[in-house]
Amino acid sequence: MHSLVVLGDSVGFGVGDEDNTHPNKGVGAFLHRSLPNFTRYANHSRPGARMREVFDVQLPKALENDPDVVVLIAGGNDVLRQNFDPTDIYWSMYGTITTLRQRGVEVLTMKLHDPNRKIRLPKRLAVCYISE
Repeated sequence: MHSLVVLGDSVGFGVGDEDNTHPNKGVGAFLHRSLPNFTRYANHSRPGARMREVFDVQLPKALENDPDVVVLIAGGNDVLRQNFDPTDIYWSMYGTITTLRQRGVEVLTMKLHDPNRKIRLPKRLAVCYISE
């Protein structure tokens, strides 16, 4: 019996998914339905969550589920806020991943699209994204 847990923001939660045939949306629910050996599934992500919340609030909940695999999708809300703090994002993400890996959990992360193509970012952030 394997356990899959999702941590993160609206992307992990499933906001914007067009799959109306399943009550559980999002990449985690899709993976859970696709992997028959994963009999337990929990999604602790929340729209609007920032990386610090993932570390402080969602990670302890995930550890209660004794996960084998965690899908971590977060950081977008941090970048879009006026008080964007890359150091806090780094240490929150580092702490989350390190804590999980120390317990033998496989951690999957994902790279999202270039947000500058969808919404206008402040100049100081837009230069961080190089079109591929």
